[in-house]
Amino acid sequence: TTGLTQPAGIDIIDNKLVVTDYSNGDIVFYDVSNIPATEIGRIQTNEPGIMGTVIGPNGRIHTKSQRKSARLYYADSRRYAGNRGNLD
Repeated sequence: TTGLTQPAGIDIIDNKLVVTDYSNGDIVFYDVSNIPATEIGRIQTNEPGIMGTVIGPNGRIHTKSQRKSARLYYADSRRYAGNRGNLD
């Protein structure tokens, strides 16, 4: 995939691949129903240092950052990324 500098976390929800980028904290969404996968959305967290991600059954994205504790973001699996930002 393109658009990533330092991929650090990966998970799948439906046919969406979710990858976090350690260098800038972005959460990037790819449609993997076709090959090659295409980027379909991005949440810019402005928090470099994300070390990993996991998506819970409720669609919430849990991330672990080197600089902060775990954060929650919302991803609607029926779309690409529900809200395009932090829901703190």
